[in-house]
Order: sequence, then structure tokens, then C-alpha cells
Amino acid sequence: MGQLPAVTRHTAAAWLIICVSSVGAQPSDNPAAPRLPVFDSVAQMQQACESMLSLREQEMDELKALPLEQGTQETVLGAWDDMLIHYRDVAGSLALHAALDPDEAMRETAEHCRTRAGQLQGEQYQDKAVYERIQAAVPQRWEAIKLRNDLLRAFENSGVALEDDRRSQLRVIKDAINRLDQEFETRIRNNTDTVRFTRAEQAGLPPEYIERLGRDADGSIDVTLTDGDFKPFMASATDADARRRYYRAFMNRGGERNVEILRQINGLRARLAEFHDRKHFADYVLRSRMHGSAEDVQDFLQTVKREVDAKSREELLELRQIKARDTGQPVEQVRINAWDLDFYSERLRQARYSVDQESLRKYFPMPETLDWLFALVEDLYGLRIVEEQAQAWHPDVRFFRVEDSRRGLLLGSFYTDLYPRQGKYEGAAAFDVRKASLRAAQRPISVLVANLDTNGLTMSDVETLFHEFGHVLHGLFAQTYYSIHGGVSVNRDFVEAPSQMFEEWARRPETLRRLSDGCDRCPEMEPELIEKLDAARRFGIGLHYARQILYARYDMALAAGQSSEPLALWEELESEYPLGHVSDTAFPGTFGHITGGYAAAYYGYLWSQAIALDMLSTFDEGLMDAEQAEHFRFTVLARGSERDPAELLKKYLGREPGMDALITDIRGERSMLDEPASETQASN
Repeated sequence: MGQLPAVTRHTAAAWLIICVSSVGAQPSDNPAAPRLPVFDSVAQMQQACESMLSLREQEMDELKALPLEQGTQETVLGAWDDMLIHYRDVAGSLALHAALDPDEAMRETAEHCRTRAGQLQGEQYQDKAVYERIQAAVPQRWEAIKLRNDLLRAFENSGVALEDDRRSQLRVIKDAINRLDQEFETRIRNNTDTVRFTRAEQAGLPPEYIERLGRDADGSIDVTLTDGDFKPFMASATDADARRRYYRAFMNRGGERNVEILRQINGLRARLAEFHDRKHFADYVLRSRMHGSAEDVQDFLQTVKREVDAKSREELLELRQIKARDTGQPVEQVRINAWDLDFYSERLRQARYSVDQESLRKYFPMPETLDWLFALVEDLYGLRIVEEQAQAWHPDVRFFRVEDSRRGLLLGSFYTDLYPRQGKYEGAAAFDVRKASLRAAQRPISVLVANLDTNGLTMSDVETLFHEFGHVLHGLFAQTYYSIHGGVSVNRDFVEAPSQMFEEWARRPETLRRLSDGCDRCPEMEPELIEKLDAARRFGIGLHYARQILYARYDMALAAGQSSEPLALWEELESEYPLGHVSDTAFPGTFGHITGGYAAAYYGYLWSQAIALDMLSTFDEGLMDAEQAEHFRFTVLARGSERDPAELLKKYLGREPGMDALITDIRGERSMLDEPASETQASN
């Protein structure tokens, strides 16, 4: 990594202010794309941490000292926005180093600072003097009214109105939850365990997969417990015992400690709900979501489950028939185990549709697939995406400037970090590290993170890439007055909808046909192959939704106090899943979504899918309809959380959202070859 910018030689507080304010201080005719501060050493990171915390305390002290009668929209709410901007500029960079830095000492230092920052924030959200000034502020703009209401709710959720001893107890609970969540994540990310397979057990694995891992002298391979290794192995390895052994290891990668962490977090969350006179944590969370109670969520999940059950049983029978032919057993004696699902699903797709996921990699090479994605959004939204040089945390990282070419405006920037390495965040994500603020002339920054194969992508990989870039666009298109409302700050049960909708741009003939444009080594994707991909996508959709329902039901049951023992509850619910419970596995110890921000909110993936498919119906002139994209951008994406999701959806759709499109998708009746308008009509 290169050296930090020269501004790091200034005093600590001044450095932070320069990092943030420079975004809006560039010449208006050619402003520089915003960049993150990136650290080269533990010492620099520690200095930045101390500076960030010191500046935040100083700004809070100034706000507390403000006479109540001088509390205005700008002196209170504007000051809060400034403080948040200064804080997030460094905190966002620390979050990246914690998740992505190749150096373990840097990751640990970043995590330590994040823990301290979380504790400080918790204390400050309990500060009665600041709370009183927010109460006394008289907002003039509607955005300021929303900010004031959001802040008052946040302070009240932190227990600002409680007596001193009760407030301290609540702070201890919240700090403990944050520490445990970080430990849970770190244990997964730092897991270096591998599973060894003999040459015989490698039967069926793609040669490129084996070559990437490298064989030992005796021909064995060591396979990591990461998604990038797990998915190809489970879809390709013909040895059922090898698949079973790997499946169990993968599901236990969090270890007993992570299950215990989840149990402790669940108990602490139950106590947290009691402080707010809520019967359980789910009701505490859902009071500010699109679904207002655990009962509402459970009714929604049950409605979806009725459709899913029939489809998943039908698909499971087809897989059993394939396995019966393979094993020579009668169908009625054949069982599809969890470690069989991906393998026989892939066998069926190859036999029925002549679609081999591994063979698709030649159609989706990297980085050309990324270039194709960029070209699509440039045409659709009138953007210009330009790669520039920027300091980063790893040589694989790339940096891009994004302009609105129709209006001649700089929108913001993003980084990409797309390939696996030891110690890196395991999945795919978009880190919304700096949010837009019209008030502060601040432009946003996102970081697109994945763990893709350099040999090329499967269809699932491509959909994941588009999904996460949908989050990046949500951040880039924000036109919110205050930074707190920008980008993906929306409700958890809405945040996935725009990204799930954007996955469709990875599947449609009109977009896939553009793939070979400008890519010399990309074979042209023939209409017959696109039709087969569509048919193959629809097979297994019932089992996919069944798994999502299982995750959502488990999350809601845990949050609603149905059980205090995570493993016992998981065994009970997984036993109702079509494939049944797998003994000697501990999936809850890997379920990082619900130790973090998706607690009592995992159902949001299903609800967001219903919304996404309904919004997709508005592209009735085709997915590359620039006029409709403009309407979507400015009505939904630009507004962030300044407006409630229900209000944004009604304005965009011209009606309340419905579930017809989701039901059609579950039944396997939605084809990507159809025009979007034929896929769904409103269900009021």
C-alpha cells in the first residue's frame, strides 16, 4: 500500500475535518472523486482512531453547551449532521480494514477501535443534555423534521429517559451485544480450518478448481470453509461421503463458541426488550418496520410457505428420481440429503437443460463481466464510470469515479474488492461507507466486495454481482439533505428490494445479448442457451424459497422468545424443512445475519423480493427503458430514508404493492423471457 496523503501530517482533529470537507471543496467544474482515508500501519490507524473519538467528544460537548434558546435547525440538527460526517469518514475506513485488510494486526486494531467507538456512541445517545437540545430545535425543512424524529427515537431507544441506574444497565447490555456480534463475525472470518480430500474423493471436481487449490505430493487437496470453495464442491463432487463430510464441517465452522455467543446475544436482547416494555425483541424491532409485529411477519411467512410447500415437494420428487437412477434404488427408498441437494440439482439441470454452471464461466470472464455491468448501468442511467488511481488496502482493489453524463455532475465513487484471500470478509456485500449530504456538499462512497473466481463466473455469481452493485447504485443516487438518510439507510425489510430487482438485469435476453459487445473472449450467448438458463433457473426455486422461509422463521422465533436455546430451536424448525434436520451440525453458529443487523429482520429478504418483482413490472417497455429508470432513480433510490418505504412505493407504483409477482415466481411460472408487464399485476 502507498503512503497516506500529506494531510495526515496535520493535527488529529484538523486531519479529520480536511478528509471530510475536501469532498465539497473542489472546483465545481471538475471536482475530484471522493476517496477514503486508508491506513498503512497499526500506528496510523490508532492515531486516526484517537482523533476520531476525540473530535466526536469535542463536538458533543459543544452541542451540550449550546443554550437551549439558541437551538435551531442548523445549530442542532446541522451540527449533528456535521458530527456524523466527521465520524463516519474514518469509521467507514476502519470497518473496511476490519473486514478486508490482509494483515491480522490491522484487522484486530480496527475491530478494537470500532468497539470503543460503539461504546462512545452508546453513551452519547443516552446524554440527556443533547436530547433536550434536539427536543428544543425547531426544524423548518421537512427533511429536518424527519431527522429530528429519527434522532428522538434513537435516543429514546437508548434509554435516555430512564433513571441513571437503569440507563447504565441498558448501556452495559448494548455494549455486550456489540462485542459479542464482533466476536461472532471475527471467528468466522478468521477461521483457517480446511478439510482434506484424497485424490479418489476429488472425482467430479472441475480441473480448474483442483488446480486453484493445488494438490499435495500424495494428490490430496485441502479445501477451506469458505463459500467460494464450498459451492463448487457440493455441486460437482460425485463422492457422497466426501460431500457429507464437507457439509458437516462447513455447517460447524462457527464452532461451539459461536452457538454460545448467539445464545448470549438472544438473552441480552430479551432483556433489552424489557427495558422498553416490549414482550420480546421482535416487537421491539418491528415497531418501526413495514411489518409492525411478529404476528404480521408470521402471517406473511405462512402465506408464502403454503405456496412453497407444494412446489418444493414437486422438485424434491424430481431429484429423488435422478438419484434413484444413479444408485439403482427404488424411488420410494431414496432420500435427498442436504449434501445431495446442490449435486443432484446440478445433475438435473445438465440432463434436462444442458446447463452446466462451470461451463458458463467462459461466458462470464473477469474483469469483462464487470465491464458489461458498468456498460449496462451507463446506458440505463446516463452514467460515466471511469477508473482512477487511489490508495487501497490490497493490490486487487480498484477505484472508480461516477458521473451523471446527462447533467455533467459528479455523483460519487466506489471501490471494488472482488477476489478471495485469507482473512477477508467471506461473502458478498456493498459497504455504504460514506453517505450523500446535499447540505454538506458531500458525495457518497461505496465498496463492492465479493469472493469471485478469477477463472470466470457462474450464473449465480453474476446475479450476486448485480445484486451488490444495486446497493452501490442506491448509495450513489442518493440526493438526501442529511447524510444519515442517504443510500441504504432504509428499513431492513425494504433495503434488499432495489438490489433484488436489479438481479433481473443479469438474466434478461436484452441485457445478456450485450455481453459479447466489447469483449473479444466472450462467446456470444445464443437464444437457445438463454432459454435453457431461464428454465434451469426456475427449477429448484421452491426449495430455494423453502430454505429462505426456514431462515426467516428461525430468526423470528428466536427473536420472539420461542426458545432460549438456539440449537434446539434450529433442530425443531429444520426438521420441518423438506430435507429435514442434519444431525451433528450447528448452522446457527454461522448465521451472522441475525447476530448483526438482520435480527428479527431476515424475513425482509422475502418481503423485499415481493416488492422487487412488483417494481420490476413498471419496466413494461423493457429493462433498458431509460425514462422508467430515471423515474425509479429519483422517486425511490434518491430519497433514501427521507421518506417511509410505503410512501415511496405508492408514489412509484401509483398503488399499494402486491404479492402476485412473488407467488408467480414461487410457482416457477415467471420467465425471464417474458415482458416484465406480463409477469405481474397489482394485488391490492
